[in-house]
Amino acid sequence: MKTLMLLTIALLFVTTECIAQKAKQHGVVNIKDARKTPRPDGDVAHHKYHDVEVYRTMDNGNSYTVYFYSNFNDSLFRYQTSWGANDDMDKAAYKWIDDTLASIRLFNSHTKKEVNFKVWERGLGILKQQV
Repeated sequence: MKTLMLLTIALLFVTTECIAQKAKQHGVVNIKDARKTPRPDGDVAHHKYHDVEVYRTMDNGNSYTVYFYSNFNDSLFRYQTSWGANDDMDKAAYKWIDDTLASIRLFNSHTKKEVNFKVWERGLGILKQQV
């Protein structure tokens, strides 16, 4: 009986920790303007698993470049995609759906204009996006 009670408590603890870990995998970041300045070099030493950063850039015209960090072959890797948009967005919200799939929402905190898309990684640097 005592063993069953200890196993139940351990299972509850593990379940609670899993839920808490999932809750940590989301956030809101400010979009940095890099249209006239160079973007960071992408040193993964300054980032952690599931970090997301967004820059306003001039890649293929006016766009937003999204960097997200995930593991590849047991190492942290920076993935990248660009989203073309003329709208002025100042914030980005993200939520990791699983280890390799993230939902991204770029939005203007004053006008409430927004765009939503998903990004995911498949192997070394191959990225797909879905509206």
